[in-house]
Order: sequence, then structure tokens, then C-alpha cells
Amino acid sequence: MSTHAILTARLGPRHFRSITVLSDGYVEHCGKMLVGHFTDAAKIKALMELGNVVYLRDSILPVAGHSYETFRQNPEHTLFMGRDMGRTEQESVYGPTAYQSILRLCYRTDYYYLWQDGQWTVNGSPVADVLAELELENKEL
Repeated sequence: MSTHAILTARLGPRHFRSITVLSDGYVEHCGKMLVGHFTDAAKIKALMELGNVVYLRDSILPVAGHSYETFRQNPEHTLFMGRDMGRTEQESVYGPTAYQSILRLCYRTDYYYLWQDGQWTVNGSPVADVLAELELENKEL
């Protein structure tokens, strides 16, 4: 079973763009990728423009071959449903109503990430704080 997530970036006063992540959406992976590799506005915008994601990794550059097997051999590259799998209906949602339409989908996922005011949050809490709490919990075990 896959762990889904929704990523929304606030790109302007009334401009939101959202995509879904179909696998590994939990904070220890997706959240870590976001705070570690997607904190630059240009890279976040590029990520959102490429549309829905199967696996979020640190690179959004294309890989020659564009197949699932090619991506298994290149684990640092993100697999996009539209660009890499030819599923063009899987484009990102954008515009002033994107935020509201994505909120309606949140009941289907455990992780909702929002880029706003220079930071990523997950379910309303800063991702960096959640990762620090998880690390502390793991040390206590």
C-alpha cells in the first residue's frame, strides 16, 4: 500500500499550485526530501509544473528512457506521472481555486504539505520540527 501526500505551493497572493505524491509521502521520506532539496522558489515552481509524482527524489531532471525500470536504476530521480509515464491527465492543479479543490482531497491522504512564507509545513506544523521530533523519538527507543 502506498502512502499518498499532497504538495501545495503558494506561488503568489492568490496563486497556489498542487500535486499529489503517490508513494512514500510520509514525513521521514517526502518531508525530508522537501526540506533538503526543495527550498528554492524556482525549483519548487519547476516541481509543481511537472505535475503528479509517483516517487519524490532529490532530482527532478529527466532520465533517458522514461520507464519505471529506468527510475528503479536511478533512485535519485523523481518519477513524474505525466512527463515520465505519459499520463498527461496527471498535470498539476493551479490557479486561485487550486487550494480549495486540493483541500477537498485531503481526506484521502495522511500528509498534506504546504510551501508558504519560505518553509514547508505538514498538516500545519513545520516539517523541520516534525523531523526533529521523530528523530528524538527514535533516539529514545
